[in-house]
Amino acid sequence: MKEYRKGNGASLERCEQFKRLAGTNWALGCALFPVLGKWASSEKGVIVDYGCGESPFRDLFASARVYVRMDLERKGTGSLVVGPSSLPVREKSVDCVLLFQVLGDIPDLGELLREVFRALRPGGRVIVFETMGYPEHDLPHDYFRVMPAGLERTARLVGFHGVEVVRLGGLFTRISQLWSSYVMGRLRGWGGTRWLGVAGTVGMNVVAVALDRALPHPSLAPDYLARLEK
Repeated sequence: MKEYRKGNGASLERCEQFKRLAGTNWALGCALFPVLGKWASSEKGVIVDYGCGESPFRDLFASARVYVRMDLERKGTGSLVVGPSSLPVREKSVDCVLLFQVLGDIPDLGELLREVFRALRPGGRVIVFETMGYPEHDLPHDYFRVMPAGLERTARLVGFHGVEVVRLGGLFTRISQLWSSYVMGRLRGWGGTRWLGVAGTVGMNVVAVALDRALPHPSLAPDYLARLEK
């Protein structure tokens, strides 16, 4: 296995979209980081980031002994190219597998989870970060929206016995993502209107977080975190 630790510009930029007030995912980040940061701090062994993309959240896993990046195609320095539902590691050799916004891109969820189960040591965990309502993307490999109940049922059939789910944000977080990406994103792309796009994104982010706290509707959250235990 190859180890990958240092960040790059692409991963940092994507992560900043969750951290900066003017970022398109800031409202989601307000719900995401408190939970993911807590879960990540307890992972100190071998971590496989499957479907890693730019691995934007890998800095949260600084306590990991080894951090391995895998994707269906080359994603920066140090990533392993693998097939769908394929983890080229020994049986019971991994402490944690990260599946961050990857389930919808895999044609067979059960096959993937069985392969992950094989790779995990007893007591090992899977951390899932998944969308429930994002528009069609990454074509032609955008197959499903995996809901929490569907993930839990499939995970238990495979053999995972502990399943914890946290919904992130609510209705207004969902609205802010679409507004910031598809409406304000166009304004930010034009030189003369960039300031309007930034201001519109900031304003919607602040309003969305405030309204989701005042009027919580977790069933309408756009994304969720889940943790599965072997």
